[in-house]
Amino acid sequence: MDKNELRNYFSKNWHEYYYLDFFKEYGFKRKQCIKCKRFFWTLDENRNTCNDSSCDGYSFIGKKIEDIDYIEAWKKIENFFIKNGHESIRRYPVVARWFPDLYFVVASVVNFYRKVNGNIDFELPADKVIVPQFCLRFNDLENVGITGRHYVSFVMVGQHTIPEQNGYWKDETIRLDFELLTKEFRIDPIEITFIEDVWIGSQAFGYSLEYFVRGLELGNAVFTEFEFYGNSFRRLSKRFVDMGAGLERFPWLLSGKPNSYLITFEPVINFIIKSEGIRIDDDFLFKFHYNAGYFDLTEIDIEDFYKNIGSKIGLNIEEIKNKINLYSSIFRIADFSRALLLAINDGALPSNVGGGYNLRIILRKMLKYYEQNKFNFDLIKIFEILANQLEYFDNTLKESIDVIQKVIEVEKKKYQNTKQQAIKVVKKILSEKGKLEKDDIRLLYESFGVRPEFLEEELGIRIDKKIIEDIRKKEEIRIEERKINVPNIEVKEMYYDDVYEFEAKIEKIIDSYVILDRTAFFPMQGGQKYDTGYIENSKVIEVIKIGKTILHKVDSIENLKEGQIVKCKIDVERRKQLTIHHDSAHIILAAARKVLGKHVWQAGAEKDVDKARIDITHFENLSEKQIEEIENYANEIVNKNLKIEKEILDRSEAEKKYGFRIYQGGYVPEKKIRIVKIGDIDIEACSGTHGNNTKEIGLIKIISTKKISDDIIRIEFVAGDAAIKFLKEKEKILDEICNFLNCSYEEAIEKVKDLFNLWKERRKKIK
Repeated sequence: MDKNELRNYFSKNWHEYYYLDFFKEYGFKRKQCIKCKRFFWTLDENRNTCNDSSCDGYSFIGKKIEDIDYIEAWKKIENFFIKNGHESIRRYPVVARWFPDLYFVVASVVNFYRKVNGNIDFELPADKVIVPQFCLRFNDLENVGITGRHYVSFVMVGQHTIPEQNGYWKDETIRLDFELLTKEFRIDPIEITFIEDVWIGSQAFGYSLEYFVRGLELGNAVFTEFEFYGNSFRRLSKRFVDMGAGLERFPWLLSGKPNSYLITFEPVINFIIKSEGIRIDDDFLFKFHYNAGYFDLTEIDIEDFYKNIGSKIGLNIEEIKNKINLYSSIFRIADFSRALLLAINDGALPSNVGGGYNLRIILRKMLKYYEQNKFNFDLIKIFEILANQLEYFDNTLKESIDVIQKVIEVEKKKYQNTKQQAIKVVKKILSEKGKLEKDDIRLLYESFGVRPEFLEEELGIRIDKKIIEDIRKKEEIRIEERKINVPNIEVKEMYYDDVYEFEAKIEKIIDSYVILDRTAFFPMQGGQKYDTGYIENSKVIEVIKIGKTILHKVDSIENLKEGQIVKCKIDVERRKQLTIHHDSAHIILAAARKVLGKHVWQAGAEKDVDKARIDITHFENLSEKQIEEIENYANEIVNKNLKIEKEILDRSEAEKKYGFRIYQGGYVPEKKIRIVKIGDIDIEACSGTHGNNTKEIGLIKIISTKKISDDIIRIEFVAGDAAIKFLKEKEKILDEICNFLNCSYEEAIEKVKDLFNLWKERRKKIK
């Protein structure tokens, strides 16, 4: 069923879904809009349109209710809900590491999405919460800065509760939202309408009531009650109130300003216009937005639109374009800067893949607007102003300014290099062929990293949308699960208990895989390689975990049978080395964060016996000095003999206690989380094996670093016995070099230099 079918179904059964005692008590009437035909609830006997801007326009522009700034608007909302029994919680990161299907938080409800065994679950840190959640959306870039209401970064006021867990349901939700508008913001009740609608999430969905005032949608109360089931749907075991309101719209409505950017980004705009000596023509903006009302640039002919507006306000197309281009550049710089500040602060970086590419797009657009308008103001000052303005929401944002400055410098260089390279290659192709063909566009992307969008926006070359989609599809990485028909057998796990010899019963044998009723063999997980050893005389060569089932691959099943009690033995030395490498990965991550900055997050890891690696988020190659500092600090941690603690916590408790840094390795598909804590330097949700203190590691040695993508650096290292073995091998090589050159260790470098210079001279003579 699509959204229209669901909307029709719920509206047909409106008495069950939309009728509220609240509506009856206050005297709301249900009507059908004469324009859009949607159903709505109103106190106005004479109203025959729904109050949506597409039907009624923006009648609030120029009609002030009260002066209120952006932060004050949130404080009023926050105080109202606290007085009504809600807990105000801090914003969650905009990088949604706890949920596997999204790069960024796109709505406040995502904060409370959890995935357990492939199903969506909701978890709240309190019975009733209110949250100022910053969200990032990248689907409206063309509209940002022009329509007056579109943003990449915005605050969704999230009002959330679960009725089955000491919460409330429809009547109380709408009563609270109505009283917020009428009592806290003094809006005339007759101006408020509630429009019936439907909201569909990734799996769950619900019917909703959107509330409007003077043509402006302020919020949408969604009653998430269903999930899709085959061709139909069924009720969820746990219902969820998902009310989301746009904070930016409250002060816009109350002030009657021409657009929301003027209030949301007031400190930034004031700085820019003062620095550049620009005057914003308020009269033009009032006329433009009042006459334009609701519009979407992706759905209209822009030339006709500007021409039509021009005829209404007495300006020609060029005059309108010039003003809009200037003002929208200022508004976009403010919005994109805020999005970058939040994302980088929360652990994302511009790159050429995934969510990082969205950040790169807005950063490059921001630089483009800056250059096109020949602005001279200090870009970094914008981030400082935003960090100060948003301090009430998050007092850590200032800590990211230095990193952002470095990121912008690096991205500027990359942008210029990419542009020069693209121009050079494109000119060559055009001189040979006269046009860019499909294979050329693919070659530009795959060999030179030049995306089709870059060719369109920066070089003005129109690209067939099918080619862009084709390249995007090729970027998607699909990982196929191992095709083993696994029965659902829950195996008792003993690998965290220092058990290396044990007896168990064989529950099932599938091909060369043995399933035991209990096991101390560690399966491949958390980036850590599996244990090996023996089940009776059969060698265990691989251990994997699928769901709650653990499978042991053996070299022979000849003397094994189902129901048999078997003796099992684990390779202790292998486990010890894997454990040391896993402890070291956590320590190197902490050391990298200390040396490079708090933008460093884990982006991948592998812990094997001979060596290990950890991938971290960072925007440029590491210098020799940085590598040395990371290694030195890591070994300082080792020598401090810090206690390594492990505890099992409910996920919501772990998040509340330790924050979202625990998700270094990504989301955890369980309701309970195993937390590994190394002193106060690193706290993570981790399924790997760990020692008892850092002193057990002995020594950590970084053996190489390299950049594997625009925003990820790979650090390879060895620790413990593997580090000693590595150093002995290096020493052996050095011995051989010294013997060959007949010199001491101290003389080796100069001898090699002399030999190299001699080789260069001889080579020149031969040529």
